[in-house]
Amino acid sequence: MEMQNLSFKHLVVEFFRYYYYLTIDVMATKLMLTGIRLFLMASARSSIRLKAKLKSQSSQRRTITHIWKDKTNIIQMKG
Repeated sequence: MEMQNLSFKHLVVEFFRYYYYLTIDVMATKLMLTGIRLFLMASARSSIRLKAKLKSQSSQRRTITHIWKDKTNIIQMKG
C-alpha cells in the first residue's frame, strides 16, 4: 500500500513538474514571438519612414530645380 501511495505521489509531482515546465516553455515561446513581431513592426515602420524621407528629398530637389529653371527663364525673357 505504501509503495503504491509513494508512486502515486511521485506521479502527481512529475505531472505538475511537467506541466510547470510546459507552461514556462509556452510563455517563453509567446514572449519570443512577441519580440520577433515587435522587431518586424519596427523594421517596417523605419522602412516606411526612410521611403517617405527619400521621396520628400526627391520632391524638394525637383522643386528647387523647377524654381531654378523658372528664374533662368525669367532672366532670359528680361534680357
